[in-house]
Amino acid sequence: MSGALPKLDEECFFIAPIGDDGSSERERSNDVLEFIVGAAAQELGLTAVRGDQIAEPGQITLQIIDHILGARVAVADLTGLNPNVFYELAVRHAARLPVALIAEKGCNLPFDIAQMRTIFFERTNMRSVADCKKEIVTQLEQALHGGAVNSPVATSIDVRALAGGTILERNVAEMVTTFEEIVRSQQIVQESQQSMQESQQSMQESQQSMQESQQSMQERVRFVEQFTAEMQKTLAAVRAENEQFTAVMGRQSVEIVRRLVEQELEPLLNQLNTMVAELGKHQRT
Repeated sequence: MSGALPKLDEECFFIAPIGDDGSSERERSNDVLEFIVGAAAQELGLTAVRGDQIAEPGQITLQIIDHILGARVAVADLTGLNPNVFYELAVRHAARLPVALIAEKGCNLPFDIAQMRTIFFERTNMRSVADCKKEIVTQLEQALHGGAVNSPVATSIDVRALAGGTILERNVAEMVTTFEEIVRSQQIVQESQQSMQESQQSMQESQQSMQESQQSMQERVRFVEQFTAEMQKTLAAVRAENEQFTAVMGRQSVEIVRRLVEQELEPLLNQLNTMVAELGKHQRT
């Protein structure tokens, strides 16, 4: 990435995992910068700037801190849960500066961040990309015109300050702390319920798979039984035909022998008898 940097009050700083040049992470970050964050910044009359335009990727320098604190707005891509991203986001949060959070669908955010409004998107889905860009513009416009920006870091700072103040301020600090604990407990309960639902769904899918396997086995058994019955019928039919064939061939054999006796053997015996009788006459004479 190259080119002159805009003034800080005209900048939308993109807090994101960058990756090495030529890596799939860099390619992904470039797409998000160009088609989502850069497009959203343009609608706000700003220019998107990423950390590698300022310093080497992976380094958090004073210059980058200046841009984190000085940029008019920022967008943080939480996809991949990159440590540098969370560090830079914490700095922005501590300063109560406008920042929009985005992450790709399927990214499981940590508890403290999961409480905040995060825009989820699918990078390969054009409609999702357009919706993400639109929501970034909406959130940042609200933040720019709504005064101070709340965040877990800012809230914690306020609570600590109140805890050392008057009785009323200490009571407010205790109420805020109690509220955060309630929210945290609700989150844990929701996660537990979701886990239970997923387990139940998994069990139901397993039971369905077992039922389908049993049904498949039953169908195979029925097929084997039907095939065996058909084979038995075929074997019985073959045996019957064989008996009929044997019986027919037996009768034919008897007929052949009778014809052979009548046509061949009897005339030959008659000739032999005639020759014997003539020889007997010659001997007497």
